[in-house]
Amino acid sequence: MSQLKVDSIVPRGGLPSGASGGIIQMKSAILTSSVETSNTSTFQDTGMSVTITPQSSSNKILVYCTSVMMNTSSNCGGCFSVFRGSTNIASSGKMGSFHGEEGSNNPESGSAGMVIDSPSTTSAVTYTAKIRAFSGTIRFAQRGVAYMVCMEVAG
Repeated sequence: MSQLKVDSIVPRGGLPSGASGGIIQMKSAILTSSVETSNTSTFQDTGMSVTITPQSSSNKILVYCTSVMMNTSSNCGGCFSVFRGSTNIASSGKMGSFHGEEGSNNPESGSAGMVIDSPSTTSAVTYTAKIRAFSGTIRFAQRGVAYMVCMEVAG
């Protein structure tokens, strides 16, 4: 005979009032084709986004994004970040970065970043991965490897 023993069962709507930390829902996106940029002045959309509707305005959204990035020209570099609408939510302005070595073309590097956002709404929120070159030309999602996961965390 099997037994199931638990300390508590968390309701589908999240943790009871006053508690925090439970994952309420999770949404994800995968980018299956690479995106290239040499734009050094602004972030460019990658086409990878996640829309999530928080169940409470006091909840947070944990956003994790990762990619394989590469340079397509010598001595270049760049970064990616995640935006909520037009707002860059990374505290340093970037979540992951990549720098190619001088005289080398096409080295690949994994890059990842995580940030906790407080959208303060129960309306749908869209998070989008964007890239920007520091110099030269960079490619995001080399070999189609990039994904973003958004988790609503009870506030």
